[in-house]
Amino acid sequence: MKAVLIHHDSRWLRLIRRAEKSCFRGRIGLLFTFAGIEPSDFFPDPGVSCPGIRKELPPAGGEAYLAFSRYLRCCNLLFNRDGLRSELEKDALFCRALLCYGGKEACLLPTGKTRLCFPDSAGDDLSLRRLLWEENRPEQALLRQLLDDLDENRPAEPQLREIIARAHFSGDEHWKEYFVTMPEILSSRRSNGAETADPMGEWVFQGKARYIRKNHPDDILLLSRTQVGSFSREYYSYALFLKANRLELPVYYHADYGESGDRYAWFADRDGKTVRIFYRNPDGHSWRYLALTEGNALPLKEGRLEEMLDFIRECL
Repeated sequence: MKAVLIHHDSRWLRLIRRAEKSCFRGRIGLLFTFAGIEPSDFFPDPGVSCPGIRKELPPAGGEAYLAFSRYLRCCNLLFNRDGLRSELEKDALFCRALLCYGGKEACLLPTGKTRLCFPDSAGDDLSLRRLLWEENRPEQALLRQLLDDLDENRPAEPQLREIIARAHFSGDEHWKEYFVTMPEILSSRRSNGAETADPMGEWVFQGKARYIRKNHPDDILLLSRTQVGSFSREYYSYALFLKANRLELPVYYHADYGESGDRYAWFADRDGKTVRIFYRNPDGHSWRYLALTEGNALPLKEGRLEEMLDFIRECL
């Protein structure tokens, strides 16, 4: 497709050369797809040595050409040849903005049955390159929606912050809320010297990649490394821990290893008793926060996050 267009018009030659020198590094199939240029529409049988061209090529200056050019400029707002631009890594800005698209689904790259990886990871095989280079990935439709919302004449950083600010999550997409609204979660990554520790001086993600295990919207583990057996945190109780610390409440977090380990936020009440706060589904009908003391099967309190924060205040 590139060869035919380059031969067809020198303007296509100049545009394709610019695209090849960008973050795509020559593999510009995604731009063709986003511009509505599918090689199969023009070449009926790639196995034939001289198949001919099925229909007229998209003209330089035409609709497809302009769409290709616009998507290239918008991608250049987000990426350079090394990957995601550094200012968009701060506060996991790109990752959080991309999560605002897709409803209950998300732009997460599958790495196992329930293990997922956020696409701005810097690893060789689980990186942004999979999103930009591999053909026919369903996640690419969400990237396209983000690009469609960008103004190519404005810097990307304030635009991504605006996308995040107007996002609203409900129903089956509620699981995205804390990832998007609490940058402390995804930006807590110990890699490349860019260290952002949590209030206990720990890091959620120890390597370059950000892995989670998501069984369903209310059962999510934040994996410090690649496997479930690594040191990990339960997503919802960890969000409560972070919110409490924002409010300067003396709440701490207990992470654990393995599939069945206990993970919870905890604090000492005014009598010195340790109160642990889990996020569970004890009756099989509704997930909620449960406040428990050691050896006591009945919760002191159960409810939503804000209700648990009020309960913590009352106990201190």
